[in-house]
Amino acid sequence: MSIKGGRNQNVDGKTPKQMTGYLSPILLLIVVTSAIFVSDIIVMFLIPLLAPISLPVAALIDSVLLIALLLPILYFSVFRQSRLQISELTRTNEQLQTQITERNQAEHALQLERNKLKSILDAMQDGVSIIDQNYLIRYINPAIEKQFGPVNGRKCYEYFHDRMEACPWCKIFDVSTGKSIRWERYFSKAGKTYDLFDTPVIDEGGAISKLAILRDITDRKRTEMALRESEEKYRMLIETMNDGIVVQDENGLITYVNDRLCNMLGRFSKDIIGHPVIEFADEENQNILKEQMAKRKRGESGPYEIAWRRVGGEKISAIVSPKPIFGKDRGFQGSFAVITDITQQKQVEEVLKESEEQLRFLSSQLLTAQETERRRLSRELHDEVGQALAVLKLRTDFIRESLDKDKAKAREECERSLHYIDQVIENVRRLSRDLSPAVLENVGLTAAIKWLVENITHNHQARVTLDLIQVDDLFSQDSKIMIFRVIQEALTNIVRHAKAKNISIAIKRSGNRVMFLIEDDGKGFNVVKAAGREAAKKGLGLKTMDERVRMLRGTLDLHSEEGKGTRITFTAPHTMQSTSDGSLQ
Repeated sequence: MSIKGGRNQNVDGKTPKQMTGYLSPILLLIVVTSAIFVSDIIVMFLIPLLAPISLPVAALIDSVLLIALLLPILYFSVFRQSRLQISELTRTNEQLQTQITERNQAEHALQLERNKLKSILDAMQDGVSIIDQNYLIRYINPAIEKQFGPVNGRKCYEYFHDRMEACPWCKIFDVSTGKSIRWERYFSKAGKTYDLFDTPVIDEGGAISKLAILRDITDRKRTEMALRESEEKYRMLIETMNDGIVVQDENGLITYVNDRLCNMLGRFSKDIIGHPVIEFADEENQNILKEQMAKRKRGESGPYEIAWRRVGGEKISAIVSPKPIFGKDRGFQGSFAVITDITQQKQVEEVLKESEEQLRFLSSQLLTAQETERRRLSRELHDEVGQALAVLKLRTDFIRESLDKDKAKAREECERSLHYIDQVIENVRRLSRDLSPAVLENVGLTAAIKWLVENITHNHQARVTLDLIQVDDLFSQDSKIMIFRVIQEALTNIVRHAKAKNISIAIKRSGNRVMFLIEDDGKGFNVVKAAGREAAKKGLGLKTMDERVRMLRGTLDLHSEEGKGTRITFTAPHTMQSTSDGSLQ
């Protein structure tokens, strides 16, 4: 509360005369004179009435009468007003005391607020300074003092920047006009960048000073710079990568594409951005995109193949690798995807597929021709070479019998020749059987497998377990030859390389398919290496087995581990079907 008015006014704005009701001295003199005059007149009138009275008595009466007149006048004009004045002065004094108390309380509260504000400023991690218009530092908090040291009477440009004159970038004159300014500045003395907020404050003398808040943003600026460099790096990477990049919002509208995708679609980015992604696919592929968009909204992701439509209607094949984008509230905000052009790859695959089909056809023709040639050679060995050897044996035996008894040496030589011819005949028969076993043609597949097993147990120390069913009526002769060759190749590999002690062969039927299982407890091998290019140069055993199974329209599964044996499983559909009465046709 402030005290208003001049020196002749009290707290209520009244003058002393207005406040006390005192008579002026002249008016008081007139009243007293009038009282004396009235008392004298009254005495003059009373003396004749009371005569004879003495002069002293008359003087006494005059004095008493004067006192009787003056006392009320003095009471109402002087003494009563004095009491009122004292009362008014007391009340005014009480009001002054109240005002002083309130002002002291206000000043104390203000000082508390100042102390509180100073405590807050002192405790702030940000730097705070107050600088007047003469560049004098009125206040710094401990954060600034810790960074820049004590002020020691220096001006702000000396203290903060080691300059001898005011900084040209200083905002103090802008702040003195009442503006608040936020800006950034690098302080070379501290080696840091600060975010500054300058605002005007009024000091106790009413002058405007500048209050500056300095926040160290050096780390943030470094992070922003690193982020910008990273963004630029990744932007360059995205713009120069061989794959297309597309970003779409939650409604399927494209918000970003890189140059590679523009080249893939044969369009400018302005013709793509803002358009729905399904616009660049035909009706069939639009359905694929809609299904994939629904998956993205569910948070699912996974690559898929699709065909895009270029300008002019040309299609390009691509692999799309998408990733959904979700906000902090887990709301779907769109997705981005890497698009890999596989058009050339698909064309090469088509060419390779055609080439592979041709190679498989040639391979099947070659195997068929091989079996035909084997049968021909087997027949020639059996019919021609075998018969020629039989005739040779007969002739040699005839010569031996025709020799004289004294030709013992010649007869002995004939005996050795006959023994050798028997060996040759046996080898020819074996070769003939290996080329085209007669047992397969004459007795059937099951008997041929048993014949193979007998040869193995006869020539090698291996125990063979059989679990066979009759399948001769389920396959054509050509199919039985293929199955026999696969089993023969498998058993040959086992006795040559596996060093197995136990071998098991099983044939099982499931529906319209027949499964063949060959398993051993040998040393096993690395399947990947065995199927590799270097292994293929050494032999065609596994590849030939696989090709024969493929010709049967079946599947081959090979499982082996070093030291744990090998299991070969192949299945083939049988060509005969069961009738309702259980017979085969």
